Amino acid sequence: MNRRQNWILWIGIVVLVVLCIYPPWYRRTARFRGATVTYREQQIGRNCLWRSLPLRDIEMKGNYVDFQRLSLEMLAVVLITGGLLVTLRKGNPKAP
Repeated sequence: MNRRQNWILWIGIVVLVVLCIYPPWYRRTARFRGATVTYREQQIGRNCLWRSLPLRDIEMKGNYVDFQRLSLEMLAVVLITGGLLVTLRKGNPKAP
């Protein structure tokens, strides 16, 4: 592994750690109308993992980490980092 690849690998690791520390959040709300309950989910941005987001009103059900979005972001970082590592490797390219 050359020096550029080493830098790219460490930058990729740092980005993954930052994504895990500041994950995307969503808020789930419940609205009560008679006997029916409707739920709504709303993206509320990023926040530190160990810092709780406040609930705003009585109808709030809770704030949750958006694991689907987080996993897609992490997959994108891993694929980009891996692609850069393969692209920047030294040596003779294999002839077809």
